[in-house]
Amino acid sequence: MRARGKSLIADWHSNGQKATALRLGRAEGLTAPKLIRVPYMNIDGEGPSVLLSGDTFVSTLLDWYNTECSSFYARSVLEGESAAAINGGGSYWPLTDGTRNPWASASSSMSPRGSRRSSRTSPTRPPPRPP
Repeated sequence: MRARGKSLIADWHSNGQKATALRLGRAEGLTAPKLIRVPYMNIDGEGPSVLLSGDTFVSTLLDWYNTECSSFYARSVLEGESAAAINGGGSYWPLTDGTRNPWASASSSMSPRGSRRSSRTSPTRPPPRPP
């Protein structure tokens, strides 16, 4: 983990070619949680959601400019009265011949965001500069 400005960035890396997915996880101990769909984004037909717990908005999204995953998947669901799974993660698919890509191990970055203002939990990162 590292900090960049006001953002916390979590980097994952798997040695070898055995990883099949990266799950962004779940939050527990929430106060009256609600999942709010982000209408302008579409991941896996469901899209990502922003979690509202009490007066705090939380989002977890993989950085699509810094990942080697094959696809994103969405899984946002309330789990009981005080827990929620937020935004699925990324999948790492085998090549068409069934083998894993030897130069691309599982690697991704994520910036979890929490704020009392929903606009601060939206993805705002500009695209990378051309070389």
